Parts: sequence; C-alpha cells; structure tokens
Amino acid sequence: MDYDSMDAKLMKLMQWMIPECDCGWEVDALMQTFQLVALYTACAVTLLSCTVVRCAIKVTVEVEEVISTCGNPKNGAWALWCYGAPLIVRVGKRTFASIMEVGTGIPPLCNTRPRIFMRDERGWRIIWHADEFREREPCPLACFHNGILLLSVNPLINIAESRRGACKPHLLRFSLRKLDAPPKILQPKWVD
Repeated sequence: MDYDSMDAKLMKLMQWMIPECDCGWEVDALMQTFQLVALYTACAVTLLSCTVVRCAIKVTVEVEEVISTCGNPKNGAWALWCYGAPLIVRVGKRTFASIMEVGTGIPPLCNTRPRIFMRDERGWRIIWHADEFREREPCPLACFHNGILLLSVNPLINIAESRRGACKPHLLRFSLRKLDAPPKILQPKWVD
C-alpha cells in the first residue's frame, strides 16, 4: 500500500474541504466540538493524528486530571479499543466521558459495563452506569446541542448460556435536561 500517495490524496481532500487549511474558522469550529477539558493522553494523540490531517492546529489543555481507571478485561479489548470513536464529548460547559468498568470475577468476553461521567463546575461525577456487565468494549458517545446525549451499546443478550454469545447493538438516548431519568432505548430496525 502506498501510504505517501494516500497522505497526498487525504491532504488534497482536506484542502478541498477547508480551502485555506490554516485553522480558519472551519477547523476552529471542528476543534471546538472535540475540545478536551479532561485530557486522556491517548485520546489527545488520536485526536491530533486522526481528526485533522497535517493542518497546524492549536490545542489548549485547560485541565489535566484522572477521571477514572479501567482494569484489563482480558477479552481483547482495552480502554481505547474504539479509538476514532469519541469517548469524551462536550456540550457547553459540561464534559462527558464514557469509561468502561471491568466486572470482578466475571469471565470474558462480555465482562465490562459502560459508565458515563460528567464534569461541570463541581468536578467529575458518575451520572449513569449499566446495571450488568454485558459489554465487551468501550461504548462511544455522541452529543447534540439540543440536550441529547447518545451512548452506543452492544450488550450480550443471554448471559446464562455463555459470555461469548450474540449481542444486541442499539443506542441509549439521555436527556441532558433530566440526567436522573432512565435513558430511552433506540433500537435499529434490521432488514433480513
């Protein structure tokens, strides 16, 4: 595979999408969407290397702090298994992080659960977690400025048969106006 040629093509595409490619307002708007208040070193590296191709960007670290830790699930996944998918999002002055938790004594593969942490003026706190350890890998987040937070999940369907069985992908929709309310399940309609 000719990576230099691919890099050149990506750069041309970026220049076409952002004519000056000089961190004008278009790139600034993009970066504001992904601006990190809590700095995961690995997320910052992913953000810098994957989001904007070879454009000069300015990143300002506002806060560097540990949100939570994550043990080794021993299932092939790890805390940033879904790199390229956001685990940290920001809406206004609030920042949200999806951090998996490994279940103690639960065998792989599906032995983790998602947790959502929120940071506001009071600091970090957990605002939601799944009741059971049915996930294999981290669960990406998406947010909208109209007060909706989405979490992509893929829980194991039947824990009785095995920790390696079929899973059920769907979204959980949270209202940022009612964080104590349970999330709404958004199930895709699959075509056979």
